[in-house]
Amino acid sequence: MSDSRKRGKPTFHPDEDYGNAKTELSGGNSGEKDERTVKALLFGFLGFFSGWLVIALTNPFGWGDDTMLFCAFGSLCLLLWCVAFFPVIFGKKKQFRSDLKGCASLFLLGFGALSLFMFFVTKR
Repeated sequence: MSDSRKRGKPTFHPDEDYGNAKTELSGGNSGEKDERTVKALLFGFLGFFSGWLVIALTNPFGWGDDTMLFCAFGSLCLLLWCVAFFPVIFGKKKQFRSDLKGCASLFLLGFGALSLFMFFVTKR
């Protein structure tokens, strides 16, 4: 028995279940918000891939194939990291943290950084 219960003072403990964990609250427009979030993410990926398609087809900077591949892959890794891991690590979704996600986050950032490093090394 905790000290607060002995003294008769109620204390909230975030790890305890008070019987309302699975309660559905009515109202709100969470469905609309989720739909807008999905549309924004799809629009971002569409912009990313269409932009790289235009750059790859026109080649305005005169880059070689390896340079373009390293730059595209590095920016894709950083985009995936920003979408998947940035809200979990630094944002409001800190309850979803785990060691596995931290490892995957560092792995993805490492690939992105290595690819962008190779981009600058192979750029002519």
